[in-house]
Amino acid sequence: MKTPKTWGTSRAVRLDVAYYPPGQPVHVVISTHGRQPFFREPKLAQTTFGLLSGDSDTLAACLMPDHLHWLLVIRNSLADQVKRFKQVSTHRARAWHHPGHLWQRSYFDRILRREESVESVARYILDNPVRRGLVETEEEYPYSVVRWER
Repeated sequence: MKTPKTWGTSRAVRLDVAYYPPGQPVHVVISTHGRQPFFREPKLAQTTFGLLSGDSDTLAACLMPDHLHWLLVIRNSLADQVKRFKQVSTHRARAWHHPGHLWQRSYFDRILRREESVESVARYILDNPVRRGLVETEEEYPYSVVRWER
């Protein structure tokens, strides 16, 4: 009996581009390469977080030691926004002598459907360091920001 072919049968990672219209809020999670806690290094964390907190499309963000939660509004292309962020942050990390890759190749995204979802996702993002035991209150964590008001 012939062995069945198992490669080339995986589904696409992203939805069709039509599901990512400009102005749509989306929750993106990006892991560091190998889930390494690179952002325990304060200078690297400050530099990377500065990119997020200064981005006008950011609704909320939390840079954890080994991953990023980013709630943003799609400008033109989500893939391009994430790619640009990864490129710029990696370039800046190399200036701090970070060797090799900073981020994993892909990312997870979830499109928000209702206005109340923005608030609940923002709350989830800001509470991440508390759930992980890094701080006791979300206000203590230096690498989170929220720009969304109901």
